[in-house]
Amino acid sequence: MNKVRFRRFLLVIPPFYSQNVAYWTTLGVGAGYLSEYLTSKNVENHVLDMRLNHSKKILFDEIKSFKPDLIGFQILTYRRDVAFSLIEKTKQKFNIKIVIGGPHVSLVRPLSLEESKADFAIKVEGEETLYELMSGVALKNIKGLIYKKDNVIVENPDRPFIKNLDALPFPKYKKFDLKKYDKVIPLFTSRGCPFGCTFCTVKLTMGRIFRYRSAKNIFEEIKYWYKQGYRTFHILDDNFTLMPERIFELCDLLIANFKDIELALPNGVRADKISKELLIKMKKTGFTLLGIGVESASKTILKNIQKHEKLEEIEKAIKLSTQLGFDVELFFTIGNQGETKGSVRKSFELAKKYPIADVKFNNVIPFPNTELFEWVSKNGTFRPDFEHMLVFQENFQGEPFFETPELTLEDRKQLLKEARELRDMIIRKNLTRKLSRFGYLGKMLVFILYLKPINATIRYLYSQRFTREPIKRVKSLLFSDIRHF
Repeated sequence: MNKVRFRRFLLVIPPFYSQNVAYWTTLGVGAGYLSEYLTSKNVENHVLDMRLNHSKKILFDEIKSFKPDLIGFQILTYRRDVAFSLIEKTKQKFNIKIVIGGPHVSLVRPLSLEESKADFAIKVEGEETLYELMSGVALKNIKGLIYKKDNVIVENPDRPFIKNLDALPFPKYKKFDLKKYDKVIPLFTSRGCPFGCTFCTVKLTMGRIFRYRSAKNIFEEIKYWYKQGYRTFHILDDNFTLMPERIFELCDLLIANFKDIELALPNGVRADKISKELLIKMKKTGFTLLGIGVESASKTILKNIQKHEKLEEIEKAIKLSTQLGFDVELFFTIGNQGETKGSVRKSFELAKKYPIADVKFNNVIPFPNTELFEWVSKNGTFRPDFEHMLVFQENFQGEPFFETPELTLEDRKQLLKEARELRDMIIRKNLTRKLSRFGYLGKMLVFILYLKPINATIRYLYSQRFTREPIKRVKSLLFSDIRHF
């Protein structure tokens, strides 16, 4: 029998200095799963979400009061310097072991321990690996673990993926202060992606084997939160509609039991995995926002990035979704292999073609170990400050990470600028459509809201923690069916 190695675990979600305001007050699903899994194994644990309070003192006070013997930090590639700095300062003040996990660890693996002062790292799925680490299994026998032995970094073999996701307890967030988050429950109903888009990190962080929760299991999670007073659910899957029969079954369960829920798919689905019948059923269920991953309106670029989707399928899905009354949000990437000004402008034209609610043109990032990274290494030129940008630049900001003979850095900057202007125009058009029922007054209101000083003020106030919620309440009262503004 193993001797327990650690008894009390503190999981830290590091501060997130981002323009993506919505991320600040969204419940951390990954942290929720880890905490719930440990709780089911009777392991004492707590979650500290430093997105809500950036103070280092908060962390140190929590360590003093909770007295953990293992601390975990979630690590994203973006702004990992903040987390690594906290780890170093924690190590200086407390004699305590630290484990890291998250997307960045799964991308770079042993390098994550070279970059940080952490003692252990967990790659890909963390639930079982973390529990074995705590329960005392010999380090060399823990699959999915990376650790230091005599100042040498050892990477164990990957852990087989959890196939039966229904066996994992869904997050109840009992270690979170729910009052401080948006009253929206984020859900993951599947893991892994069988597709091979060259820029995508999902196959590295969650694998290419698609695993899914049953419709009944997802229904039980929604029912739990419904009883707690929640009515809005955001499904964050990468491939929610990959198995349509599962979604039909889920929709039937939800329709039979709930009349007032709202569901959204903000991460996007594949256009070739939705049909008119499925969309009609989803609309009846309460799905309102539907994201579609387009990436490009150029057949050449779709082929280059191995999207394995036809442009005709994409356009059909967009047209159907808008006709059925969904708030459709399109996702494009700018700057992939072989991209030209012409191919980007084809994407612009597609975004303008249909009455969509929003569009996002992401500045493509060649993350380490992706096929795009390898392609740029051979065919393009990374910026001299590429490593610095990986830490400090997000994919919706306007500084390109590399250039190619077809698109210089300046070309890319200009196209990203045009993309931001196009997005503003599309959101504004959507707002005008939504307010058309008010006639001239609706048009005047849109005009006033988009006067530069007023719009800038609203955006600034919305980005501040203390004024964001009042603005959301006013917006919901005046524009109950408007999500993009």
